[in-house]
Amino acid sequence: MLLRLLPWIFLFSCSQLTPTATEKSTIGIVSLEAENTIPMSLLCKQIEDFYKCKCVVLPPAKMPQNAFNPERNRYRADSILNFLDSARSDSIDILMAVTSYDISCTVKNHKDWGVFGLGRCPGRSCVISDFRLKNNVSNTVKLQRLKNVALHEIGHNFGLPHCGDTLCLMKDAKGKISNVEGTNRQLCSRCHDRIFE
Repeated sequence: MLLRLLPWIFLFSCSQLTPTATEKSTIGIVSLEAENTIPMSLLCKQIEDFYKCKCVVLPPAKMPQNAFNPERNRYRADSILNFLDSARSDSIDILMAVTSYDISCTVKNHKDWGVFGLGRCPGRSCVISDFRLKNNVSNTVKLQRLKNVALHEIGHNFGLPHCGDTLCLMKDAKGKISNVEGTNRQLCSRCHDRIFE
């Protein structure tokens, strides 16, 4: 009798042990600051808990100077992604840069639109900034906002586009702080199933 059950036991146990794409991933986060004030280890832990992946804090790096836009006194997020793509090692699946500098990208008719973050979709790099998330709030609120932006941009890296569900973590922020608020932001069931299947 036990011999007849063994194939079924084996199939069940293997299906339970098969990791999702996120669980097989290693995310590296790197500060682009001379003196970082963002709690990188805490942010890394929050990413691990949400995506069930491995996250490592890497040594800080210098902001690539070719990303600087002197006309607006800020850095182009797309140029930062190019830098991250060239700097990423084979042991890191996704490389995320964290900065307090203002960052921007081209959005529709706006050539230089200030953003909270930018991530390739799908891709292996993203950048987030707390520059537009501060707004005279406590460090706890600022970190919560930064976490939501980080999880959103990593979602893009895993292939999730912006979502029309207004409660989904992948909703387009459209430059509004109110769209990155909340302590328990989650993926809607459709977005969740796309990467946790």
